[in-house]
Amino acid sequence: MDAAETTLLRVTRTAIPDQVAIFLRHKILMGHWRPGDRIVETRIAKQLGIGQPTVREALGKLEEAGLVVRSPNCGCTVTRLSEKEYGDIFRVRSELEALAVELAAESRDIEKKKTLESSLKKLKKAAESGAVEAFYQRDLEFHQELWRLANNRFLERALSQLVIPLFAFVMLELLKEGSLDLVANAREHQRLVDAVFDADKPRARKVAEQVLRGFWKEGISVLQASKTTVNAHRPRPGSRK
Repeated sequence: MDAAETTLLRVTRTAIPDQVAIFLRHKILMGHWRPGDRIVETRIAKQLGIGQPTVREALGKLEEAGLVVRSPNCGCTVTRLSEKEYGDIFRVRSELEALAVELAAESRDIEKKKTLESSLKKLKKAAESGAVEAFYQRDLEFHQELWRLANNRFLERALSQLVIPLFAFVMLELLKEGSLDLVANAREHQRLVDAVFDADKPRARKVAEQVLRGFWKEGISVLQASKTTVNAHRPRPGSRK
């Protein structure tokens, strides 16, 4: 049992949907549940000692964030992204995040810029240590700070909804496979920070587009590799497996 589970279980029957949602989100983002896994409401309710309606409401919050999907026959499952869905989401994300970097470049909020720098340092430290889960968390935190620096809550909200599923179902796969050079990836984030601090809006957008294109290619590679692995383990027609 990890720290998040221990903390939540302490509140047991007084738990509210928001707290349960945080717990479930942690389970998904840390890879305890994989894309396509079914989430059984009764099992969670029994584990936490709470009512099933509370679990259902918490899952509704995760559904709004794009982390889970509901279907009439399968109930609630962790979102699985196809290659097309990944491409569709990333195309929107690239446009919006490039705008966020452009707006951040014109920001005069020194304190927020310092916070962005601090997030980058934590990301680099996690990369150098090879701490996979820490790197993932620091990476997400970095982008969240970047969106805040754009000072547009609607843009921040839209990016959060788009990017969290991408991080959960692509970035974790990249890290799990060990196919991502963490240090090199952190250097790409440095390029974003440099562009923001240069206060050159056209250059900031151009750099953001270049960096995000690299992230998109990494994601496509892992999705294609995952598809190859699944097909390799699938029984051939006529086999007795």
